[in-house]
Amino acid sequence: LLDKLESKMEGTTMEGVIPSLFQGQYVVN
Repeated sequence: LLDKLESKMEGTTMEGVIPSLFQGQYVVN
């Protein structure tokens, strides 16, 4: 599940979501 989400977000959502998550308190590794 995570792998699929990561692959989908890698080129689209991730770019916009990851920065927000890092600035907040939600970190996924």
